[in-house]
Amino acid sequence: MGKKAVLLLLFTAVSLGLWAEGNKEAGTIGTENWPGDPITITCPWSAGGIADMSIRAMAEYGDKYFGVPIVPVVRTGAGGAVAITEFMKHKANEPQLIMASEGLFAITPLTNKVAYSWDNYIPVIGNTYSAFALVTSSDSGLKTLDDLVSYGKDHAITIAITGDNLLFVGAFCDEAGIQYKAVPYGGAPEQLAAVLAGDVDVGVTHPALAKENAKAGKIHALAVFDDKPWKDEFYDIPPITDFGYDIVFPNHNFFLMPAGTDPEIIQLVHEKIAAIYQEPDFIALTKKLNLVIKPSTRDEIEAHIDNAITKAKSYYKTVYGNK
Repeated sequence: MGKKAVLLLLFTAVSLGLWAEGNKEAGTIGTENWPGDPITITCPWSAGGIADMSIRAMAEYGDKYFGVPIVPVVRTGAGGAVAITEFMKHKANEPQLIMASEGLFAITPLTNKVAYSWDNYIPVIGNTYSAFALVTSSDSGLKTLDDLVSYGKDHAITIAITGDNLLFVGAFCDEAGIQYKAVPYGGAPEQLAAVLAGDVDVGVTHPALAKENAKAGKIHALAVFDDKPWKDEFYDIPPITDFGYDIVFPNHNFFLMPAGTDPEIIQLVHEKIAAIYQEPDFIALTKKLNLVIKPSTRDEIEAHIDNAITKAKSYYKTVYGNK
């Protein structure tokens, strides 16, 4: 099955039977009456991933900061495209947030027909910031990126991916001359599990998720798709640029609300969530979970998206040419 066919299988469901009616305007309600009901925050990716863990950590502070509970909801499908499409049913000013990332707006629209666009949402605040890491099982014999490149020139390797990371992984493999088969999974936790089980040769995951297994010597983190190393008290993962591959695609998750939501409400939610990020217990928990929180502003999120779109178009051309 071709690389583009894999993506089409991942995302075909997105365009079928989902909301295409766009956001509906709701009248100005004022911050004094908001939210009125519990706040639902949707995670469009797998339970147990860094996005889901962050939302659940935030949910502890709903009553304190908003006067109502924060209700985490996991809605998976097509690498997040199902949830982000369904989210368009919500009216402006509703107490609804969804986590999203650059892939849903920079990569998915390049490879599939989608019903949504950036204009259907308003960015509120950044959340987790991470890098995508290439990892291998310690049983594979592939301890470094050079090992992987050398092996992949003579052997077709299997790589666990989700739809939104096939583009930059594919661009790397093509530039490196690696023969590969992309195997789709629902999210980073499943990709990591596939590596640990020996079902694939290589996986793409987040350093935070892989850390305990890396400490236990079960996996090797070969490189991150960034221009700087991923360093902490344990890790020192080299950037892929150190090996001569200019394929930089950092991962930043952020929260969106329905388009048309009053600016005063957007500002209120930004401030309240930023305050949650400063809670000592939240900081301690995110540190324990190995999460890096980046409370980006609307302008910073939009700049990140613009940069991701530019890079994704370049990687698409590398993988698919002018198709």
